[in-house]
Amino acid sequence: MSKNKNDDFQFDFFHIDDEIGPSGEEQAEEDSLTEDESPETDESSEENESEAAPGEEEPNAGEEEFFEQYEKQREKKPRKQKERETKSFSPVLRVALLAVVSVLVILILVYFVSNALRQKSGSADKPSFISLSADSVIGLYPYTDGVAVLKQNSVEYFDASGNEINSNPHLYLSPSARSAGKNLILFDKGGSDLRIEKSSSVYRTLKFDTEISAAAICENGTYAYVLNADSGYQSHLFVYTLKGKKLFEWGGSDYLLDLALSPNGKYVAMSFLTVDNAEYSGRVLCFNLKDTKPLYTYDFDSEAVYNVEFITGKRLCVLTGAGLYSVGPKEEKTKIVSFSSNELNHADLYPGGVSTLALNRYGNETNAVVTVFSKKLKKNTEMNFEKTVLNVLGSEYYSALVFSDVVETYDGAGVRCGRIELEENCEKAVLSGRRIYMLCPSGIYSRSATHADLPKTEGKADR
Repeated sequence: MSKNKNDDFQFDFFHIDDEIGPSGEEQAEEDSLTEDESPETDESSEENESEAAPGEEEPNAGEEEFFEQYEKQREKKPRKQKERETKSFSPVLRVALLAVVSVLVILILVYFVSNALRQKSGSADKPSFISLSADSVIGLYPYTDGVAVLKQNSVEYFDASGNEINSNPHLYLSPSARSAGKNLILFDKGGSDLRIEKSSSVYRTLKFDTEISAAAICENGTYAYVLNADSGYQSHLFVYTLKGKKLFEWGGSDYLLDLALSPNGKYVAMSFLTVDNAEYSGRVLCFNLKDTKPLYTYDFDSEAVYNVEFITGKRLCVLTGAGLYSVGPKEEKTKIVSFSSNELNHADLYPGGVSTLALNRYGNETNAVVTVFSKKLKKNTEMNFEKTVLNVLGSEYYSALVFSDVVETYDGAGVRCGRIELEENCEKAVLSGRRIYMLCPSGIYSRSATHADLPKTEGKADR
C-alpha cells in the first residue's frame, strides 16, 4: 500500500511539474527579477497553488515542505549555475589581469630608471655656472655632490646643476667652516659663536664665554670644538653627538694647532705647539672617545705640526714643516716624504681618500713636484712641472692640481683622468663627490672631475 502511494506521489510529482512549471519565457522573466522585485501576483498564485482544491485530499505537512523546498531549489538553480560559471572564470581573469598589470609596471619602471640613468650620465659632465662675485667668497666646501659657499654674511648651498638650495645668514666676524656629508659646522674663529647646520636650516646654535680655536664634524653628525683659555686649560676639548649628548671632554696646557675627527666619529686627534727651554716643537695626541688617556702621543722635535688627518681607522697623517708622516697606535712613526719648510707649497690630506702634496723644489715656484697618495698614504704618482702650482686638492675619489687657467684631475691610482681649461684665473677650488667647483672672478664653474678639454698634461709622472 505504501509502495503504491509512493508510486502515485512520484507520478503526481512529475505531472504537477509539467502542468505548473513555468515556460521558457516565464523562466527567463523570473531569472531577470530579484527576490525583492517579484510581483505580488506571483506570490498570491503560489499561495493559491499550495492550497488544496475543494473535494481533493489536502497534502500532508511533509509533502508541502517538499514542494516549497523544490520550488526554492528550482528558482535558485540558474543563479548557482551563473555563480559557478563566474567562479570558474574569475581565477583565469585575475591571472590575466595580474600579468598585464605586472608587465605595465615593469615597463614603467624600466622607463623611469633608464631615463634617470640617461639624465645622470648626461648631467654628470654637464657644465654649470653660479654667478657671484669672487671677492665675497671666503671658502668652498664639499656638500654631497654640490657645494657650500661661505660668504662674509651667509652660507649658500648649491646642487650639482648650479641651482641654489638654500642660504643661511650669519653675523660672524671671522667665519670658518668644516663639512662632512650633509653636515657643516660653522664657527667664529677667535670669537664665541658656533653652529651646526644642514642645507635646509641651522640645526644647533652655541655661544661660549671664551674664544673658539678650532672645530670639526663627521658624517654621522658627531662634532668637536676646542675653547681657548677655558676653565684653567689652554686648550679645552669637547665632543658631542648631533643631538647634544656629550661624548668626550679633555683639557691641556699646550696651544692647539689643528683638530681632526675620524670619519666614524670614534676617535679625535689634535696637534699642539709645545715650548721647552725656549725651543718650539710639535706634539700629536690621539684619543679613543671612551678613554681620556691618549691612545698614543708623538713628539716632533723642532717641527711645527701644520695639519693632522685620519687615514684609516686609528692611523693619522701628519704634515709638519719638515715632512709628511704616518703615525699609529703601535709606536709607528714613518716619514713618507722629507722636505724643508721653504719647499712646502700646498697639501690636502683627505680622510680615507686621495691626498695630494705639492712642493717647490729648492723654493722655486716654477719647479714644482706633486705627489698623489692612495687612501693608505702609499705614494702612487710623482710629477714634475716647470710652472706654478697654485693649489692641490684631495677627495674621496680624485686629486686635483690647480694652475692659473687649467685644472687637472687624477684618480686614486695617480692616473690623469681629467683636464679643464678655464677662460679666467682659478682663485679657489674644491672637489665634491665626482665634480669639481672652480671659483673665478665672475663666479663658480663646475664640471665632472673626469671631463677632458685638452691633450695630456705637461707633467711627467714618475711611477
